[in-house]
Amino acid sequence: MVLLHLKSASDQFQEYLYECKADSDTIEKVSCDVINIYNLRFTLKVLCDEMRRMVQSAANQEEEATNAVTTVIALLDKIDSYLKPERVSLRRKGGLSNVSELEAFMDDLRGSLLIITAQTQSPANELLQQVLMENVALQSIANYGKQMFDAHLDQLWFAAKKLVRSEHATLSKYIGSNDKTKIVIKITKQNGNMPMREPCVDEDTKKKMMAFWYKKQENEKALKEDDDDSYLYAKWADNQALKQSFLGFDPQKIQYRNASFSQI
Repeated sequence: MVLLHLKSASDQFQEYLYECKADSDTIEKVSCDVINIYNLRFTLKVLCDEMRRMVQSAANQEEEATNAVTTVIALLDKIDSYLKPERVSLRRKGGLSNVSELEAFMDDLRGSLLIITAQTQSPANELLQQVLMENVALQSIANYGKQMFDAHLDQLWFAAKKLVRSEHATLSKYIGSNDKTKIVIKITKQNGNMPMREPCVDEDTKKKMMAFWYKKQENEKALKEDDDDSYLYAKWADNQALKQSFLGFDPQKIQYRNASFSQI
């Protein structure tokens, strides 16, 4: 199975893995699945943030809803953990994202919303009510549509090449038939430009390199300012020391006597 590692330039939390077959899964199917996962993950992130604010407000107002609040917060923590980009490092051992798991989380949030509203006797948040209860797509709500993608129109990219959507072409057209492949893909709008290439080094490595060169520059500056040449008179700096040692001549043992003119 081919691993597709999706990265987003606009949202660092939208980083996940998707698995498919190179020879049998069409590009149309892969594109729909990858974009649906992106939209579901984005929707869950927005809903979790909204529900967390609602739960905290309910906990401050109703002490009797403590058990319900604890249960809901545990669910929100579980979803946040699932959405973390660090899960990519797990690869196939728990790092994959799929539509069924994300839809199950949506159902769990729907049930949690019913529990909170029943326990606290308070109306649900408008956004939560629309998305979870009225099944309104988050993409159709203002301010969110531009941050999400159309699963049937928008485009995947790999290695600066557009994966042209087709019901007949498969990924093997672009990556070959080797199923033990991992590729990095990105999403753009239907008529969007090619995504920016990733930098050669990540931010942490870049910071370490800059620190190293700054330290080296400071050392060179200090050496230039230090013009002391007294070391040239040291014994180890004498280029005649080897010859003198063989002859048994040690200039440091020579004693000079002051002679007066009267003795000459």
